[in-house]
Amino acid sequence: MRRPVSSRASGRGGQPGTYTSTGTTWSTPALVPELTSTAIEDSLGVSPDGLTAIVTRSTVGNRTMHIATRANTTDPFGTLTLFAAINNTATDPASPSLTNGASTVYFHADTTRNIYVVSKVGLGWSSPVPVTEVNGATRDAAPFVTQSDDYILFVRVGRRPARPTQ
Repeated sequence: MRRPVSSRASGRGGQPGTYTSTGTTWSTPALVPELTSTAIEDSLGVSPDGLTAIVTRSTVGNRTMHIATRANTTDPFGTLTLFAAINNTATDPASPSLTNGASTVYFHADTTRNIYVVSKVGLGWSSPVPVTEVNGATRDAAPFVTQSDDYILFVRVGRRPARPTQ
């Protein structure tokens, strides 16, 4: 399986930023300049079709999400722009997960680390809505949703349930 983009800084002396590596055996990572800035890119989501990228950037005391698109996977991404629908109503958003066509974006936000969702509405986006069906009393984070939007995996941090007795 090819992973189109990684936001992890190279463990072999690489510079922070967003990188790509392709092939059946991984090529040397190459910087994706249009998805990289002087801020810290700390999480990245790419739609399954590879046409939309959302980057989470951190600066002192502030984390924001930015979105970029492209016409096809051989083109560079366009300029990252602030993802206003998320940043105007959610605090400290991170870990975006996109469905196919990027029509729905899941992410975690707020100090409680709940999972939220936004969806395309015409040319814009809905306001973030908590995914109450999965959010628990502890911190829920790092959602991954399948391209068909019918299966979610996420991390729950907090007290572990008791193990069943045998």
